Amino acid sequence: MISASAGGQLTLPDQTVLKIPAGGLQQDTQVTISKTSSGNLPAAPPEMTAVGDTYAIDLGSATLAKPATLEIPFDPRLLPNGASPSQVFLSYFDKTTNQWVFAGGQVDTTRNVVILDIPHASWWRPTTWNWGAWIAVLNKVEQASIVNWIQAVQLLTASCPQTGNYVQVDSSQALNLIQGCVEQDDAQHPVLRIINPRSFYYEIAPISGGSSYPAAAVLAPGDDVKFTASTSDPSPLVVKAQLTQKAAWYLVIHMIITMLPGLNQLGIQSDQVACVTERLSDVSDFASAVESLLNNDGAAAAESISHFMHDSAAVQRFLTATDDCNFGPAPTWSVEGLNQIGGALSVIQSATDYIANYFVNNNGAQVSFNWTSLVTNTPENSICGVVDSHTSTGAWVGTLTISGSGQVIDLWSELDADSFGKLCTPGSTIGTPGNKLCTSGSQYCGYIRIYDPIYASPGVMKSFSKCEGVVSCP
Repeated sequence: MISASAGGQLTLPDQTVLKIPAGGLQQDTQVTISKTSSGNLPAAPPEMTAVGDTYAIDLGSATLAKPATLEIPFDPRLLPNGASPSQVFLSYFDKTTNQWVFAGGQVDTTRNVVILDIPHASWWRPTTWNWGAWIAVLNKVEQASIVNWIQAVQLLTASCPQTGNYVQVDSSQALNLIQGCVEQDDAQHPVLRIINPRSFYYEIAPISGGSSYPAAAVLAPGDDVKFTASTSDPSPLVVKAQLTQKAAWYLVIHMIITMLPGLNQLGIQSDQVACVTERLSDVSDFASAVESLLNNDGAAAAESISHFMHDSAAVQRFLTATDDCNFGPAPTWSVEGLNQIGGALSVIQSATDYIANYFVNNNGAQVSFNWTSLVTNTPENSICGVVDSHTSTGAWVGTLTISGSGQVIDLWSELDADSFGKLCTPGSTIGTPGNKLCTSGSQYCGYIRIYDPIYASPGVMKSFSKCEGVVSCP
């Protein structure tokens, strides 16, 4: 029985150790750890080789409130040819997905044990990569997996509004490559968002409308960028997604990592790819691969990546960079393993060809944000105009002179409505002498509702602003 308040330690004769910290359990719990016969276990994927026994940790119905520390010994004699003890890691069996999953760990080569803080109970065992089997897996599934990787689309719906009162998103030319959202609908300063729903990198940049926003940026898979627009700027704002040189650098690094074991368990974080890319920005083979992709030459890009994987010094830099940038499986990879992948040129080319062709066929993907351009109340460009005259009873006896154009307006007050549906034409007037706009003593001397004749149905308010040009009623 392990005390919830004090924690405890279980040690087996082979020096397998489970340490549960104080507060690691929500209540006193019967905890067991035992060696399990391999014949009773689900098979591991071919790229994973067990290098020791498997242990079952049982907490009953309890769960860990804090990570527990697990130490499991491994047998160096079970390592595949070319594998190093430093490349051993712990894996566990995920009963939800019914597969063995990379977990990581620190290797103590003096004691031949792997140490890892674990968040849950399961079957655990020491494992390393079987690079020969991994190459065979890539040869069979890489083309299909690359296609799935490229085509993976997770368009957002509920969390990505497409239409507001003031701004609408036009995705007719987005090609499922880029997505726009109305994050905060506002008559003057709406907050908008661009999302990369794909599983690869590209760069976004505004090409028309707006006022130089959003700033050009490389978006990682699933990343987004928020920005504030102004409805006084030209509409529509058009933002394009494209494979630029900078984005292609990220993409090449990303693609190489997808060819290495461990990705399917952990995925790739954008900050890690950015970190690795920055550290390897002077690798000539990557520069050549980038230029080839931009020139739609997948074969040449594959040759450059293969050449990199055969350059032991460059590969060692890559392994160091991925480790320094905290990509989990990196310490378990080897120069020899990447050398073997580099020999699978057809595998690499299936990826580079598809990517190069994809961007050629989908060049011009863009999303548009449309809004009603709100004309501000300035002497040169006044939507409200000026009051010719008014009476002491608050009756409207004059007109408003319009300077703005291209919008339908509705002059409105608490007591009356006038000139609904009039088109704003420079020099035209609205208002009828005698129509009341406010009562005596009121400060509400009229408002204007502005409609977009293209996107707004009658009665849909597009913006709402006080007519500052109207004098207060007596």
